[in-house]
Amino acid sequence: MAIAQPNSNARTSMALLVACALLVLGPSASAQGTQAELNQIKAAFVVNIARFVKWPDDSVNAESGTIALCIYRDDNLARSARSFNGQVVDGRQLTVQKVSTVDSARSCGVLLVPSSHLDGYIADMQSAQPLTALTVVDQTDVEGPLIKAD
Repeated sequence: MAIAQPNSNARTSMALLVACALLVLGPSASAQGTQAELNQIKAAFVVNIARFVKWPDDSVNAESGTIALCIYRDDNLARSARSFNGQVVDGRQLTVQKVSTVDSARSCGVLLVPSSHLDGYIADMQSAQPLTALTVVDQTDVEGPLIKAD
């Protein structure tokens, strides 16, 4: 199975998007609005990241014409993200769902792991097979910007 790669024409736009998100989601973001508004911004950010990816033809759920955005264990974030159900990402219809384990995330194209569940995700990954999902970890509670690519 091929791994999703950023579209080469979108790298500059992606860098700008990340920079803007870091400004919006910085340490004072929770003071600027309610948690529901912050969750909506997080979900929009992840959906926009997914739009910059050229998804391989043989990626998860490609044959069904959908791409799943999965939220790891967070009901409130999943509720906010559901407003993006049905949007089109790289010609595929976006579906949003909450997952409770890494193994239940096998059908996900994108997995969003909130910082409040990061320890559980790391523990869950110890006994799971590697995922092919684009995994985004919310680290808004960390002081200063943090971008890590392996």
